[in-house]
Amino acid sequence: EASTKKIAKDLGISVGNLSYHFPTKEHLLTELTERLCEYHLKVMEAEIDEGLTSLLAYLMELTCMMAVCDESEVVKDLYTSMYRSPLALKIIRESDTRKVMSVFAEYCPGWERSREGVRS
Repeated sequence: EASTKKIAKDLGISVGNLSYHFPTKEHLLTELTERLCEYHLKVMEAEIDEGLTSLLAYLMELTCMMAVCDESEVVKDLYTSMYRSPLALKIIRESDTRKVMSVFAEYCPGWERSREGVRS
């Protein structure tokens, strides 16, 4: 529910500058979603590099997301907004598909990715 004016003010830029780069708040949310998904993937990969199984790293990511949302209304609102936005949700689904394929591929030989998603 943040206004474009408030977002621009908090960022220390003009509304025009913000609107030039992000025509709508949904475009801004999409950028945040892409960056958050990339961050989640890097954290998961780092946990795997530290010796965790891919399944455990994935479960830890989900647990952390739930815990942070439980502790912070701001973060909870951000995640809720991302899951309600068609553009952001598409990014989340693509990211989750990549993660699930990497986590469960060893348990499900023959999986392949199609345009519609994952099939066996």
